[in-house]
Amino acid sequence: MLDGVVTIPIAGRLNPLDIEGADGQDLGRGACQFLAGPENRLVEPALRAVFAGRPRRCNPLVLFGPSGTGKSHLAQGIAAEWKQNHPRHKVVCICAVDFSRELKDAIETQATDEFRARYRHAALLVLEDIDRLAGKQTAQEELLSTLDALVSADRQVVVTAAVAPSRLSGLMAGLRSRLTSGLTVPLVLPGADARLAILRRWAELRSLELAEPVARLLADSLKVTAGELLGALVQLEAAARLNKRAIDADLVRGYLAQARLRDAVALDRPGYRSIFRTNAD
Repeated sequence: MLDGVVTIPIAGRLNPLDIEGADGQDLGRGACQFLAGPENRLVEPALRAVFAGRPRRCNPLVLFGPSGTGKSHLAQGIAAEWKQNHPRHKVVCICAVDFSRELKDAIETQATDEFRARYRHAALLVLEDIDRLAGKQTAQEELLSTLDALVSADRQVVVTAAVAPSRLSGLMAGLRSRLTSGLTVPLVLPGADARLAILRRWAELRSLELAEPVARLLADSLKVTAGELLGALVQLEAAARLNKRAIDADLVRGYLAQARLRDAVALDRPGYRSIFRTNAD
């Protein structure tokens, strides 16, 4: 734990981190963890319960929150961790849109038995973006039956959504009820301490020297997602190399000033000279 931030190791890879470091190293494997600050304090006990094989305590587990808060990272990490710990157990990880599409194909080809066997025999089902089933009545009815079968058999279900299940107005009442019968974990953007820990981690992975006051300035100023923090650090790293200088407070202040003007964190490469003046200037 660092500054109230819990580091949760997760197996597998985190797609947004499949970015090469300064020396060409792949950062994906080394960054497979979720840094949860006090604002996301429910994540750790929820994952601990899942990995301990106690589905009755959190089944289904619903992770919900806006884009960029780490829902997919956690859901895919759970699937990867499960596969690693239970290699003989069947794991199905799919987005809701594909679930609906597969069901439609199964109905048209008279293969619903095979479809149901695939999902209802899974030891772990991870279903992402369930809110995208809004208005798809047949898929919702099938999913409700699938969830009932899995939960009754003590098989773990993990679902992600943009909002809390009770607010998913496009879903049938029975499906909303089933989703709220387990554990719902809200996810929000990382707080200041979590952002600081994330920046430290990114800097370590990229072999960057980032002084504590500079990291704190960035963490306090950028109230953004983990991926956007990485983008900011990449921009600063490039500017520092261009100017042959360290990432210091002045460089960060220039970045922040231009970011406020553009109302964005990620900046286009042609804008470097307007943000960070080069030695030649």
